[in-house]
Amino acid sequence: MKKIIGMLVFLLGTIVFTACSTTDSTVTPSTAVTTITPNSDGKITFASVNPIFIASCSGSSCHTGKQGPLLVSNYTVAKANGALIVSEVVSKKMPENGSLTSAEIAAIKQWQTDGFLEK
Repeated sequence: MKKIIGMLVFLLGTIVFTACSTTDSTVTPSTAVTTITPNSDGKITFASVNPIFIASCSGSSCHTGKQGPLLVSNYTVAKANGALIVSEVVSKKMPENGSLTSAEIAAIKQWQTDGFLEK
C-alpha cells in the first residue's frame, strides 16, 4: 500500500510539474535573492529552501493549488517529490516563468545531498 501511495504522489508530482503553465506572458524572471540559511549543523534543510519555493514556485502563478496540489508548499510533499524537484530545477525546466540564481540551485541540490531534511 505504501508503494502505491508513493508512486501516486510521484506521478502526481510529475503531472503537476509538466502541466504547470500560465497565461500571463508578461511574467519576468525574479531578481530577488533568497537568503539561504543552513541549520545549526550546517545542513541545508526544507526550512532553508522553502523561501526559494515560496518566492519562485508556490508564490508565483504556478504552484498555488489552483492548477494542482501545493507541490512544494509542505515538507511531506516536497520530500516525496524531492528528486523530481531537483531534476527540474537543475535542468532549468522550473521555474517555468522565471529563473533561480546559481546559489539557489546549489542550495536545492545540497538539500538532496543532505538527505531532504526538514529542519
